[in-house]
Amino acid sequence: MLETHAGLKNNTMYWAQQGLEYKERINSWTRFTKHTISRQELLSAWLQPEAKTLQEMYGLVPVNELRAVHPAFQDQDLREKCRFLGVYSFPRTELDEEQERELALEVEQEQQIERPPPTMPAKHALHPDVRHLVDSGVLIKDSPAFLPAFPNNDIEQYVWSNRLFVTKDFAITIEPHLSSGRYAFDDYMCPVHWILSSTSPGHGFLVILSPFEVNELLPMIRTSTKVLLHIYTPRITEAMKSTEDFKFFTLPSPPRTLVSERKVVNQLNLFAGQLYLQDYQTYLDLCKFLGVICGKVEEQPEGVTVQLDGFMKADIGMLSSFKNSPLPYLKKLISCRRKGQSFLATDIGSILHAKVLTEETFSARSLVDAA
Repeated sequence: MLETHAGLKNNTMYWAQQGLEYKERINSWTRFTKHTISRQELLSAWLQPEAKTLQEMYGLVPVNELRAVHPAFQDQDLREKCRFLGVYSFPRTELDEEQERELALEVEQEQQIERPPPTMPAKHALHPDVRHLVDSGVLIKDSPAFLPAFPNNDIEQYVWSNRLFVTKDFAITIEPHLSSGRYAFDDYMCPVHWILSSTSPGHGFLVILSPFEVNELLPMIRTSTKVLLHIYTPRITEAMKSTEDFKFFTLPSPPRTLVSERKVVNQLNLFAGQLYLQDYQTYLDLCKFLGVICGKVEEQPEGVTVQLDGFMKADIGMLSSFKNSPLPYLKKLISCRRKGQSFLATDIGSILHAKVLTEETFSARSLVDAA
């Protein structure tokens, strides 16, 4: 009740001002209908000035104006109402008025979601060579059932590991891919969740399967002694646990130690769209493989030119296996995996946008994970 009473007293001044303006307008209209004032005089009484001079707004007020009684108290009706509310004077404060200000130019943006064009899905098929792989643990590399994870017609294929494959059923998801005989990084890519590895010595490969193939081969995999099926999920948030050690869930029961070549696992993470790295050493290994700067520019060896995207190009020899920057290629891949969502603030986003990470970044993250 006290707050309500205080609000009434504070807003009485605005009510009284509105009452004065109303009486002025009604009086002018009455005089205009009796033809005692002209149309221009009516407009002058109704309209208010759109702006004030600096003197009126911020200038010094004469003493006689400070002592003057507010015009509302000169009207009998308004004066009685104000006294009824317990208000006997108004402080000289400027009313709430809209002031014209120079604002910075704001660019209006409207997001429009562009869906991929409709197309016909490709029919699933289980190739006999994939079944042979599960049965024997031997991958037939020249088989059309297995494709390199990174298409050989997009970027220097010989740089990428020859131990990372995808099945044709995983890669070919729509009929245009099937008719062209190749797959590409686009909106129809299948997410990576099922990895097949071999237990046979000398066959340290990783094959990415489609959900259809896993469902068809699951009875064979459960009893197989030649291959292991791993559940894998790329780490797309900092709070997620990494599954790149293939120990989250494996069929059949895995051995105590799973040995996978670090280079192959790093490339698997890139292909799957993983955004956060396991540790600082993984970051250094990945930067070295891609030929990306991972320290200060002045700390790089002589004869090295650092491009705008962070790729280091040597005048003599090569710092990495890539002759040209692979970063535009990887940006397209990660963008397709993220479906248009931003990844600039992640570890992979930092690498692809020439932002150097420090060991402290990963140390602080390890402390949080341990807690």
